[in-house]
Amino acid sequence: MKSLHILFDGISGAGKDTHIYYAAEFLRSEGYTSYIITEPSPKTKEIISSYKHSTPEHLRDVRWELQQFVEDRKEQTATEVLPLLQ
Repeated sequence: MKSLHILFDGISGAGKDTHIYYAAEFLRSEGYTSYIITEPSPKTKEIISSYKHSTPEHLRDVRWELQQFVEDRKEQTATEVLPLLQ
């Protein structure tokens, strides 16, 4: 069976979660299996949130934050996305 990867991207509050939910429900009603993977992962989201709450804005390292997102995407792609596409 072929796999299809559908990506929803947009700014916070644009309605992605709503559209993802309806798309997944529609695909399931048509007999397809659907998986929802969010970025960043809950673990990385918590790490970054904790960092932001404990570090004054003028002392934050944006490169460190970006690296967390990059590493999270690599891990999710390898462990969650690619296995679903095979």
